[in-house]
Amino acid sequence: MDVLNSHITSFVKIPLPKRKGSLTSIDGSSKSLISDENSYENREFELEFVTMAKTEQERYNLEAQLFTLFDGFDYKPFRIYTDPNFTYFVKNIDNVEVDRITRLSNARIYKYKLSAAAFKYFEIDKELTFSEPFELFSYFLFDAKPYFKITGNGAVKFQINDRTFDLNIDGFIELDSAEENQDAFKTKDDGSITFVNENTTIDEFPSLSRGVNKISWDGDVSQVIVRPRWRTI
Repeated sequence: MDVLNSHITSFVKIPLPKRKGSLTSIDGSSKSLISDENSYENREFELEFVTMAKTEQERYNLEAQLFTLFDGFDYKPFRIYTDPNFTYFVKNIDNVEVDRITRLSNARIYKYKLSAAAFKYFEIDKELTFSEPFELFSYFLFDAKPYFKITGNGAVKFQINDRTFDLNIDGFIELDSAEENQDAFKTKDDGSITFVNENTTIDEFPSLSRGVNKISWDGDVSQVIVRPRWRTI
């Protein structure tokens, strides 16, 4: 944050997420019924910056830049000094509180209330390229939801450990296993996307589990690009 003449004032306390579910009382039973959604809620936390502007105009500019850090309709990637290899995805959920340090100073304190998605991602931008079967090792307890770009042609059986995915490839196919997406598609040079889910027989999109993940294929495949997107809470 040095580029904005701003610094976090104290240790950022990001709580662990709560599992989604509920307890329902059952007449005549001493044990409530558990309803489990197999997913996790967002976690909320506060983030406080102090800015050290020298002039009023500089303060207005810094304020606008800080405001846009977490503004918008979508989550923003966020890395914190205590977790430098992990990326959180956060959203501002309240008014930004503003206070001044002294009456005549252009220094200000800004306090955000943020909501973070349940998972944080390890080296989220890391991309690996292979031209022959390979292995990926995960140290994390939670399954990763990877992205694959598979270059080839014709009928291909794409395998991860004991799971097989039947694909019909015309040049290449992309598989995105992110929980909010889960699609087979092709991205054109102009950035437009064509969905090709009909070219797959996937009941459940690929995931990478803890330990060794062996990736192989039968068919005409010349290259596989993968973003593992390792994750944990």
